[in-house]
Amino acid sequence: MTRPATDRIAAMRVSYSLSFETYKKLQPPFEAIEPLGRGLFFALYLVTIELGVGFTMLTVQVYAALSDLPAPEPGWLASLEIFGFGAALLAGVWGFRKLSTRRAIREHGEFLRDSYGRLHCRDRRFVETTKDGVVFGCDCKTEAETWEDVGSWCETDGEFVLSTRRNTVSIPKGRLLPKASVRNSGRLCRITPERMP
Repeated sequence: MTRPATDRIAAMRVSYSLSFETYKKLQPPFEAIEPLGRGLFFALYLVTIELGVGFTMLTVQVYAALSDLPAPEPGWLASLEIFGFGAALLAGVWGFRKLSTRRAIREHGEFLRDSYGRLHCRDRRFVETTKDGVVFGCDCKTEAETWEDVGSWCETDGEFVLSTRRNTVSIPKGRLLPKASVRNSGRLCRITPERMP
């Protein structure tokens, strides 16, 4: 990023609060469903084969009944049992994955609430621009970064997001002056909890 002309930079300090909704938006995307493990993959593979065999056996029975041919062995009951067993196993795996997904989403939500609750000075933060760069701070610490450290800025419907090498902050637009925001809609800013200032 090109260093801005320092003689045209107006010093500005913006105080803001970090809401829980904003904190959630700044987190990396959460994947609730984990990839299939090797054991579950092979189990699904075998269940699918077993289900296919049962379906084939039922198809043969139906074809024989429609063609007025004698029912082939092992018969309707065995075909239904094999097909039903495979369908029940497949439904069980699907239900287990669905329940695991719901549990993961619930636990992730609790983790975010706990992390937000432990966040220091979340209602008393500020960002200040100077001729040398940007200063991030709160009641207990400040951190200055040069203009070369500024990575991107984005403007959304309700927030202005500033991202540097070490910090990403999201400031409600209501806290900014009307001409203080800058558009750069081609960049997306994300943050991990440990990078929160």
